[in-house]
Amino acid sequence: VVAAAVIFPNRDIEIPVVIRDSKQMTARQRAAAYDWIVNNTIWAVAECSPAEIDELNILWASMLAMKRAFKELKCNAEFCLVDGNRVPDGLCGMPVVKGDAKSLSIAAASVIAKVTRDRIMADLSEQFPQYEWNKNAGYPTKSHLQAIEKYGFQLKWILGAGNAGQSTFDAVWNGARISITLAAVCAAINMTVGVVIGAIWGFSKTVDMFMTVVYNIFAKPLPRHF
Repeated sequence: VVAAAVIFPNRDIEIPVVIRDSKQMTARQRAAAYDWIVNNTIWAVAECSPAEIDELNILWASMLAMKRAFKELKCNAEFCLVDGNRVPDGLCGMPVVKGDAKSLSIAAASVIAKVTRDRIMADLSEQFPQYEWNKNAGYPTKSHLQAIEKYGFQLKWILGAGNAGQSTFDAVWNGARISITLAAVCAAINMTVGVVIGAIWGFSKTVDMFMTVVYNIFAKPLPRHF
């Protein structure tokens, strides 16, 4: 499982590339967005291993990967927007269903997570060219499922101590079975808005931020300060 977190340095930053739901972007757009994001934002990426997925299940492993990415941020972020319908335990934040289509920072995090994962799959494709992971990135396409049926699973990647390659292949293996994208994303809210987010919404200083969050989640196009 691969997760990412992104904070934009300020509200008015000029963004010369396309950043939106990574699934709606071309590979060239994602690559350009990735390069810009890693050079112009505060970001982090994290993974969970096959052993952790086996122990926790895919949902809670995704939650753990999100938490790790958030805590790897090189700043003291106190609040996060999370793509999905729940916030990982121990984090102060708000879930945003289909967040990568509503929040700019979640969309940016989805780009980081997907590009990271896809590049790992491309590297693994050199060891297992029969699966053509450099083309299908491990997703359950028709040709990928046919290759799995013909060649079987590479169990040494599924069962193991859990390095980056094992983690990725485990996600791919599960993805082929349950037909979902396993790159979980987490986005930290912009820290330059002048309001410190507390754990309790009742604090008066959080009211304006809360209203801004609600307004911008439903605003079109993507809110630039997310």
